[in-house]
Amino acid sequence: MELANFPGRPGSRVRTTASFASPPRWIFIPLFIILAAAYLILAGCTDKEIISPGNGDEPDAPICPLNSPWVEIVSPDVGDAIYYSPRITFSWKQNAQYKIAFTKYMLAELLPGDDGLAMLNDNPERFDDMWSQWEPWGPAGGSAIVGEESHLEDGTYLFAVQALDSCGKMTDHFSYNNARQFTVRKNYPVLVVMEPALGTGVFMGTEQRHPAIHVFPGSSLSFSWSAEPTYPWFGHIEYRLGWDIQNLQDDEEWSSWSSEWTGSFQSNYNRFQSGVHVLYIDARDDAGTITRAHIEIEIIEFTAELNLLWIDDFLLGNDPILDRHFPTETEHDEFWEGICSLAPGFIPSRDIYEADQNDRRSPLPIEVLARYKNIIWTYDGSDENVWSSTIKFSPAGYALPFQRPNNLKLFLSAGGNALTCGMSFRAGSALSALFPQAPLFPASTVENLADYDYDMDFARSSMARDDYYVTFIDKVQGPFRSTLPGGIIRSEDRDAMRMAIEVGVSPFPDTLRLWEEIAGPGMYFDPTERGFTFVEAYDPEYYMDYRMMNSHRCFRPIYRMRSRSTLSPLNDAAIAIWTMHHDCECDEEYPCNPYRGNAHFGIPLWFMDHSQVETIAEYMFYNWRID
Repeated sequence: MELANFPGRPGSRVRTTASFASPPRWIFIPLFIILAAAYLILAGCTDKEIISPGNGDEPDAPICPLNSPWVEIVSPDVGDAIYYSPRITFSWKQNAQYKIAFTKYMLAELLPGDDGLAMLNDNPERFDDMWSQWEPWGPAGGSAIVGEESHLEDGTYLFAVQALDSCGKMTDHFSYNNARQFTVRKNYPVLVVMEPALGTGVFMGTEQRHPAIHVFPGSSLSFSWSAEPTYPWFGHIEYRLGWDIQNLQDDEEWSSWSSEWTGSFQSNYNRFQSGVHVLYIDARDDAGTITRAHIEIEIIEFTAELNLLWIDDFLLGNDPILDRHFPTETEHDEFWEGICSLAPGFIPSRDIYEADQNDRRSPLPIEVLARYKNIIWTYDGSDENVWSSTIKFSPAGYALPFQRPNNLKLFLSAGGNALTCGMSFRAGSALSALFPQAPLFPASTVENLADYDYDMDFARSSMARDDYYVTFIDKVQGPFRSTLPGGIIRSEDRDAMRMAIEVGVSPFPDTLRLWEEIAGPGMYFDPTERGFTFVEAYDPEYYMDYRMMNSHRCFRPIYRMRSRSTLSPLNDAAIAIWTMHHDCECDEEYPCNPYRGNAHFGIPLWFMDHSQVETIAEYMFYNWRID
């Protein structure tokens, strides 16, 4: 591109950016006169009037419009935006009062501070050699792509369209209707990459680097991704990807570009056994601008040399509580240390992870889990505990670059076993901690997890749906929907739990009762006064029927609750569930024992009859082959 100096304005320059060749001015002037005259003769029009059909036998001869013609730029429709992309498609339409015959356009690069419109109106001759050739007007209007062959560099530009009507008049004034002064700024597509265990990462540009993500050997990672163009008129995105690319400039190491991966695309990759591996995903917009996701994955050895880890994520005080609505820290610790000590080889000084002595707002480190075959995880009702930080679902709208890996999900997929239980308190904790924000109950583990349409498939592979097989989560205490089926009104007086009944397919106690010390006369959870309220329920029948939905085919209840009133919608709702072992395929034929792996209770087991909890734990240890 050459710079042209303009007379009359010292130091003022305009850079020519048009890709067409302009003829010498002494050729252009007579050529234009000949073309215009020929067109007017064919149209039967003089320089003062145009002949058009009339109502009578003789044609009318209306006077040509007094004003000069102009066209309106209609795309890009950017409102008040002043930044444009390096490649832009301009289009324009006819103003109804003019009969346009030809149009041409001009693009010039300006210096900072230049007022391009004023320069064009005051000294149009400065731009004479920057105009395209005249193009005949068609019914579809006019358009031009600037930056198509060579993308525009960052800077300030002026684009204008001039019109010639059938009477020979040309546009003699330019405004923002038929001209645009704009700044080109290279902006990258926004690329969102999602993986059920690793969370969500957002990338812009090609230089983002994040700490390596740690996973266990053999982890099957399923990534999905989608990209949004920075500019609204860029609706076309292409993708390519590659694992462990050595030379990023070598196209042979990448997959081919594909525009079919729109919205989201999922794929399972090799189950790596060791080392560090990098997944690259490129998203390219219509301007050729690329955003690159660089996802580094390091394999952490799953040694599993120890039998059992207790994760004490239940933070309490030691002040006496007379009505027993909470245990003290000492009571809770002594109870669970006694339970875990039933497992051979359990050493409290080594095999307890004290959450309050670590960062409760961070996920449980995968390095801690790597040493154990089995875990018991007890959590409180806080929304700032290790449990919530680990399992919380991270859709695109809440994305940080893979800062919240779900290491429990990775542990289960690597073959670890888990018994999880804890307090359900209104909106927080239990499985409802999966939601990025407190939902209204009953809450869908797919619909209420997804912020956007392209989150739906991702939500289906979240822990609530993919590991626990839960479709809806409900509570005894919580923010409820304003409309419930059959005019149901939620009430703790009716919904609180009296006891739980085992479904009859495991060696657990047939009836799980409240511990007499917390449910006796005068105690907070006395069933005759209140009943037990720290309860989370799964797939309640009343709401499943209302939505005409069936449970996931792998949904396996252990206990169903009995409410204080049989009229409660939660009466007979599941409060404890099995989760399949990672290599157990569930179907109608039960090809393997579905009870050999993991169990989750939507209640804190300390409040249940302690001898019954011991029986449950002993069976789990037997199931886990702890010896």
